[in-house]
Amino acid sequence: MAGSGMAALREAAGAAGKLAAEEHEGLRYERLVDDWHGLARGTVFAAGIVIPGYPPIPRILRLATGLAERFPGPFRVEEKIDGYNVRYALVEGRLLGFSRGGFVCPFATDRGPELFDPAVLEEAPSRVLCAELAGPGNPYNIGRPPDPVADVALYAFDLLATDGSGFLPAGELDALAAAGAVRRARLLGRHTAADVAALRTLLHRLDAERREGVVFKEDGPQGRRAKYTTARVTVDDLRVTGAELLDLPPWYFTGRLLRLALFVDEEGLPRERLAAEMGTALLEGMLDAVAQVRDHGRVEHAFRCRFRARANAERFAAMLRGRAAVQVLVDGIEPDAEGYHVLRFRRVYPAMTGLLANVLRGGAIED
Repeated sequence: MAGSGMAALREAAGAAGKLAAEEHEGLRYERLVDDWHGLARGTVFAAGIVIPGYPPIPRILRLATGLAERFPGPFRVEEKIDGYNVRYALVEGRLLGFSRGGFVCPFATDRGPELFDPAVLEEAPSRVLCAELAGPGNPYNIGRPPDPVADVALYAFDLLATDGSGFLPAGELDALAAAGAVRRARLLGRHTAADVAALRTLLHRLDAERREGVVFKEDGPQGRRAKYTTARVTVDDLRVTGAELLDLPPWYFTGRLLRLALFVDEEGLPRERLAAEMGTALLEGMLDAVAQVRDHGRVEHAFRCRFRARANAERFAAMLRGRAAVQVLVDGIEPDAEGYHVLRFRRVYPAMTGLLANVLRGGAIED
């Protein structure tokens, strides 16, 4: 999209109340709070450049019919990583990591230079590196990839252009990965919708390895995409979020149960075993919540995140405290033996905490 066209869209978005003004270390920028005329939520306007929001990828729930409906030609298959979406861009010479919603993330920004080679962007400032930041040391989600990651790792999966023209050719990211500049999400082959049998074999293997699933990416100019998740990652999701049952929206659980049922039905997986695993997963999460309230008075999850710069740890802690929608207890920042600054905090789940505290002291509920 030409610069004048992007400027006009930005002006129109601002007039419609779709832009939020933000600031990071003296950099003033705007982020798009909703999808707007072809621009994805999270698009950032900063210092005269555009950092496109990462467009949502549709999910197919039936493999054979979903692929046939969506992909008339060949597509690449890429492993889907269980982490959180981040976009890296060079803004006024600074390497910044942006969250899905368009905020500068102090954690992603701090750790970025050691997770990939900054020359990826320094040598081509018109690139935006799209990646998943995953591992037990990430500050957002509890899930983790099955790879042996002790802290965090970055898995790149796309490049976007800062002029808003869309995705750069896949071969460009492939070349960067081959040169060792980035770690790429695994490529698992090139197929067509007719290759359902081979894809089922692949997905059964990923399911057995408890991997999240795959993303299908069309080779053609339209660049159609779709994602498809495995059964056991759904069970694992239910296990780690069972303690948050009342704090997450109902569709979080109903959507996952529907995915699980459709995957089991189409792939012919053993129903009894998966049903038992699912029930056990949910029950374990809720029993953990009961034990936490009984022993400590609240349901919470502890996070431990390492920062290279203490100032970034402090910025992240301030960001957590400033978000009214999330109840967070910051325990402090301490140096570790490797020279990192470790931020420890706990995310509290008030709805589950309130209900269990009430019933454990003898309160009644109306149902």
